[in-house]
Amino acid sequence: MTSYSGPFLCLYCSRLSDTTDDILHCTAFPDGIPDAIVNNQADHRQPYPGDNGLRFRAIDRRARQDADELVISPPTRRGPPPAPFC
Repeated sequence: MTSYSGPFLCLYCSRLSDTTDDILHCTAFPDGIPDAIVNNQADHRQPYPGDNGLRFRAIDRRARQDADELVISPPTRRGPPPAPFC
């Protein structure tokens, strides 16, 4: 099980699914999002093995900007995830 302790690209993606277990799921990775993506070690705006041809799709323009900043300048300090977009 992966520990999620900071912002990661999936939080800004419209493909992220609600889940009741400890594994993050999305339409690209229905069996669980790979740790490399959740840990910001892989940019899922680019192809990633097993993504079924589906990549990051921002929730809205603000989410796209936040995702760009996250990938270009990953956080150096771990903290709580950003507030949800409503």
